[in-house]
Amino acid sequence: MIDRDKMFDVTKVLKHRWAEVLLIVGLETAAGYAMLQLPIGQKPTAEDLAVTPLAALLFVTFWVVSNLLLLGFLRTSFSDGPMRYEPHNLLKIGYHYFWRMVGVSLIIGAIVAIFIAAFIALAKATLYNNSEIPATAINVCVVIATILLVKPTLLAPAAIVVLDCGLGHAFAAIRHLKLLGAPRMLGLFLIIQGIVVTQIFIPRPADRTYDQAISVAFAFVTSLISIGAYLYAVKYVAWEYIAKPQQDDSTEMENS
Repeated sequence: MIDRDKMFDVTKVLKHRWAEVLLIVGLETAAGYAMLQLPIGQKPTAEDLAVTPLAALLFVTFWVVSNLLLLGFLRTSFSDGPMRYEPHNLLKIGYHYFWRMVGVSLIIGAIVAIFIAAFIALAKATLYNNSEIPATAINVCVVIATILLVKPTLLAPAAIVVLDCGLGHAFAAIRHLKLLGAPRMLGLFLIIQGIVVTQIFIPRPADRTYDQAISVAFAFVTSLISIGAYLYAVKYVAWEYIAKPQQDDSTEMENS
């Protein structure tokens, strides 16, 4: 009989493949730092405009490479557990799933954008009397939207990686999964959102360099935790759609 807990040990994968994990986390953190250099939500200075093209290029590069590595890491963790892979192999494997993952991100991003737009319109019409809405309120709204979308955020990429399916199949597959079926995945996700909320409400230093250093530290921690959450998502999907059906078939054959 297949034991779900022994399909692949998430802790063992993280322990034995720590170099790959740190590479992914480092690149994701670098992408976050590059994004901080973009004049988003603020009036740009001449200095900001000068570094914007380079910052944008670095952000896209780091984001693409880190996600290619992450997808390759998730797939090989599912197929080979703690066996180590070289980065160039992870890039090749991850590319097979990359554009479908981009599709998931775009769909989720569009839903979040609609949610935020609806919140802003409603808040201006009721609470703020058409005045400016504080950035804190908008950031909290983003967190709420993200929590509501936890299922597709974690399980849709996991379904794509495990089942090697298209977007429609992935979203259809996760409809039958319950969040409480993967409590560790859900717990890690909520920890990440708690960290994000903490970052929203903690006092920010006036010095921009120090402020960005704090943001980078938060990004590093959340990125590290998110890899664990994705691994548990992959394990859950693999159990429900591969291991469990095989176990049921074996039981039926033994009974017959």
